[in-house]
Amino acid sequence: MKDIGNRVIDNNAGLLEEDKEGSVLDVFEHYLTKAIEEDRENSFRMDIGTGFLFFSGFEAVSGKFEELIETDTVSKIDDAEWGTEAPIRVVMGPETSNRTKSILLSLVTDQVIEYDDEAIEVLKQFIKSGLVDFRVITERNFHPKLYSFYLRSEVPDDVWAGSANFSKGGLQNNIELSVQMQTGNQDRELFREWFDKLWEQGEEDLDVLEVLENVQQSDYVYQPPSVFFAKLIRYLDRDYLLDSSVSSDGSPLLEYQNLTYNIVMERLQRYGGYILSNSVGTGKTYVAAQTAATYQRRSPNKEILVVAPSNVTDEWEEVFEEFDIDSATEFLSMGMLQKQPLEEATEGDRVFDYRDYTDRFSLIIVDEAHNFRNDSNRRNNLEDIIRQNSDSDVLLTSATPINISPEDLFSLIDLFYRAGRVQQFEKAGLKSHYENTRQQLKKLDKYDDLSNSLIQDIKKIENELSIKITWRIIQEEFKDDLRELAGDDVEYDDPEITEEEYDYPHRYQSEVFEEIVPFLDQLNYEPSKLWDGQGYQDFDNLIFRHKWRLYKRLESSLKAFHDSIDNLHKRFILYYESIKRDTAISESDVASLSTSIDPQEAANATDFERLETVVTTYRSLDSDVQETVLSNLKTDINLIEQMLDRITSSFGHTSTVPYPDDHKVSRLRSIIEDKLTDEKPVVIFSQYSDTVEYLYHSLSGEFKGVRRIHGGVSADKEEFVSSFNRGEFDVIITTDMLAEGVNIPRADVIVNFDLPYNPITLIQRTGRALRITNPKKVEVHNFRPADSIDRELELYEKLDARLDTILDIVGLDFIVWLMDEKKIEQLHEEEREEYIESLDEYNETMASSNPSEIAPEQAPPEETRTDRILRRAIDTYNLTTDDVSAVSPSIRRPIYTVLESSDSQEQEAADSDAEVRETVLSDFAILGETGGDPSIWTPLHRSVKAGSNEDGLTDGDKGTIEKIREERQEQYNRERVTAGQLGRAASQLVDQVEEVMGVVSDPEMKKTLSAIRERLEADTYTVPQRNTLEDSLLSIQEEDYGWMSNPDNEIRSSSEWQTIIQMSEKGMTKSGESEVKAVIKYQDHD
Repeated sequence: MKDIGNRVIDNNAGLLEEDKEGSVLDVFEHYLTKAIEEDRENSFRMDIGTGFLFFSGFEAVSGKFEELIETDTVSKIDDAEWGTEAPIRVVMGPETSNRTKSILLSLVTDQVIEYDDEAIEVLKQFIKSGLVDFRVITERNFHPKLYSFYLRSEVPDDVWAGSANFSKGGLQNNIELSVQMQTGNQDRELFREWFDKLWEQGEEDLDVLEVLENVQQSDYVYQPPSVFFAKLIRYLDRDYLLDSSVSSDGSPLLEYQNLTYNIVMERLQRYGGYILSNSVGTGKTYVAAQTAATYQRRSPNKEILVVAPSNVTDEWEEVFEEFDIDSATEFLSMGMLQKQPLEEATEGDRVFDYRDYTDRFSLIIVDEAHNFRNDSNRRNNLEDIIRQNSDSDVLLTSATPINISPEDLFSLIDLFYRAGRVQQFEKAGLKSHYENTRQQLKKLDKYDDLSNSLIQDIKKIENELSIKITWRIIQEEFKDDLRELAGDDVEYDDPEITEEEYDYPHRYQSEVFEEIVPFLDQLNYEPSKLWDGQGYQDFDNLIFRHKWRLYKRLESSLKAFHDSIDNLHKRFILYYESIKRDTAISESDVASLSTSIDPQEAANATDFERLETVVTTYRSLDSDVQETVLSNLKTDINLIEQMLDRITSSFGHTSTVPYPDDHKVSRLRSIIEDKLTDEKPVVIFSQYSDTVEYLYHSLSGEFKGVRRIHGGVSADKEEFVSSFNRGEFDVIITTDMLAEGVNIPRADVIVNFDLPYNPITLIQRTGRALRITNPKKVEVHNFRPADSIDRELELYEKLDARLDTILDIVGLDFIVWLMDEKKIEQLHEEEREEYIESLDEYNETMASSNPSEIAPEQAPPEETRTDRILRRAIDTYNLTTDDVSAVSPSIRRPIYTVLESSDSQEQEAADSDAEVRETVLSDFAILGETGGDPSIWTPLHRSVKAGSNEDGLTDGDKGTIEKIREERQEQYNRERVTAGQLGRAASQLVDQVEEVMGVVSDPEMKKTLSAIRERLEADTYTVPQRNTLEDSLLSIQEEDYGWMSNPDNEIRSSSEWQTIIQMSEKGMTKSGESEVKAVIKYQDHD
């Protein structure tokens, strides 16, 4: 008997030293043991006031209760004021919502289902012997948690009160606080009187004995629909369906946001990661915050991590504060991840230490996740954080999961496709499709042979692992949401697109545009052939990209091209002079050269470290190759000087702003003038900062309210945008630094002064001006060169660019467009000329049409059928989180309920449901387990209306259910056989387990591996479980632990070991036998 004196009864919460804490169970065992051991003439008595979870607490003390009977410590009471012959009085009631007595009995049933038979027999014996009696309070909420122990008389010896219900959690697991009431005899008599009055108010006829016998005698235990659905929600971890408030003030999520949230939660549970790609301005942050709030509620001892660009971190913090979860969230600026990863750092580096983030988070949210697509410090550091939080789920937000290449999508998914998540992919049936698609993509020779079928496979993965609800979808499917936000009937209009075709004077054309392709064709670009350790190589793709960028700068603006050619001239001169001197010229040496290059201009035009590499590599070449390099470099300098002369004679000097007869700038000036007259603020986008500067200096003299921002301007991005939104100026000129991460709802006009290939970039630019709370028609003006000056196709032809190089530049959307337009089914290098011709049409479509016509909108994935029906049940039965938390999370004995079947249209609706297509709806919906994995065996009907349980489940019903179970078992067995020879597979895994056992020395770790081996030898794992186990064991085997004296800690901290621990707890139920857990019987209306 544990001493309970001088202890805080908090269920050993670990807040104090071990000898200063105790549990409520210790209190019960103390008094029950004392009662049993003391000689007595009177019966031991006890009063219990608790919530309706009484029965899970009874199982915890059933052993002591059995001793009470065996030792004759309890007997019937002859005391009229006691109100019953039973020495143990129990008053139960609902804590937070009124429930009928029948519902309380159903909840009692739910608890008893989880009992072992011995505990049920003890309780039955108490009831039959008249030693325990029950009353129920149903008219009012019932909060007392009171325990009075009578050892010597009719007055309680001790009274305990606090927060602990008489439940398993209340007695042992939860952090509770129960306090012994320090009262005199008179006060204790008052507590007895108070409980007597409570007993009188309670309802009788709570037939617990009937519940116990029903559970013991039934193959399937009936539960009314409200309790049954609460049980399904708890068992399937669908409690997120109950969370629909956006913040602590109770504001509801809009319907499309709620749909998004439900899908996000379902996919996170299914895969461990998901990509949220809803359009800009539709409230992604609120959906993510609701998701985070649910994770916080589920795992209050864990935190949430939000990784976001620094300019939007404050916005995330404000939204999370609305949800009252900001204090449980770590906000990490993306810039912090730019530091050198810990394992790669050298002395003097700014280091990011991922160890500060180890095992802290239940959910990791990454905003603007496309910034993590490529290998970089920021991606490596993020991967380290995710790896150190192996149980956390990962939510990525990005409007562009695919930017240029399909690899972009896989790169993002790989952030969460790791360790135990691979098993989740396999369980969901996506692992093989994901890996096969990726393998096909890797086998391609760049884009050559990329087929429509492979594109569709990629789209399937994108649709399954990301959601994108766009403005148009909201307009068409969620009109009430728009009305609620805007306070009126509003419509979202597609942007009004105007193609602004521009041309230049004849002298510009003849001197520059007609000469641009021959000039680029003749450039040798010798420095791009010299790389450290690789000698002299003609990197055709790299050189083509350099030339293509020069052309695109000409297309952007005359000034951008002029500056680029001028910088190229300076750079090549410095290369030439350095090679001739056999010494890389430093910035301080520039002034001593016999050239007119300014040192500052040289610094802007040249990477001096690269200069060193070029000289070093040149020095290693054979003399004849050196002569070729020097000769070609001199030729390039002459070609560049000739082009500079043409530019200067046509445009003027670089300081001339704007260039005379720059019709493109003149057209832009007219647009601005017209729009400002109509009081419509304007945002102008360009891909190049040179163009932004040129336009700013060309326009700021004429229009007062013109400001510019780009990476080379020292300006606070947030303050800049806020100033514009406040109306302090009316025209923004910017690069794509304002195309994401900011909101510019005041803008009415978007001007794309040059066009990117990626339509998503155009959508993002336009999205800056749109807010879901302020739908409007945005004007978009797209500048496109006239045929007389457009030389892009000629450039591709003349320079004989490879197809994969062109497609790397143009991007995947062009390929999808080709296939969607039925121009091709599969790419082939030999058909390159046809694709280049189509590129002209593609560019024209980009300039004149809504970009969504090129980047077709991704239809939002529907909620799963199960989620939709559970949501309907929540609404029908007014289920709350309290209802769901009231039931046990497990199902030890099968349960069932009876519902009315749906109307005659149900099967037609089912035919259109992807989850049940080609499936005739059964008279039963069955949830079962195989190898510990729950799943829906036969789909739920749409109906959730309660039916009559008058007939219960007949023998015929049970036969049908058993037949379905057998079919499921056969399917499971076929899957096992399909995977190969099970005995051999298990034997190989046993060998792997024994090899890992030879590496570890910790007894607990060896015990875990022994449990794995036992399950393998019994052949109890499912195919996905074995595959996951194999991956984890192999990962540990492949590590080199030879240099470690004791590798246990390293292995123990790995995500693979966490997976092995989980696997050691699975698979031993009934050797892989399929078990029925829950059944819905559907009965006809009549």
